[in-house]
Amino acid sequence: NDSPQFDATGSAITRGRIARMKKGAGIVNMARGAVIDQDALCDALETGHLGGAVIDVAVPEPLPADSRLWTTPGLFVSPHVSVDDPESYTPDSLDLFFLNLGRFLAGEEMPNLVDTTRGY
Repeated sequence: NDSPQFDATGSAITRGRIARMKKGAGIVNMARGAVIDQDALCDALETGHLGGAVIDVAVPEPLPADSRLWTTPGLFVSPHVSVDDPESYTPDSLDLFFLNLGRFLAGEEMPNLVDTTRGY
């Protein structure tokens, strides 16, 4: 059933929906933090059901230093940054994402590291 149903956390991407995803699948959330059940996401990554996830949004923001999201394996947290420019935002964001991904995979320093001491 793909109708917009929400779980007790208020999330549309529920624990049940994550469980029905193909093993090894990935999730990207750039919408709103509450869209996905964050505990279910972390559980699925920790058990290896999901192959990875990237989130640009979370609840709460900024994330506290002790948030489980910082330490979940396979979860990449980027600062919630967005802009209203429809012509440059997507290409610029993808360029930066792929630059960071390439450097990460090569073991090189990434230009836009999250400063966990500042919360973003």
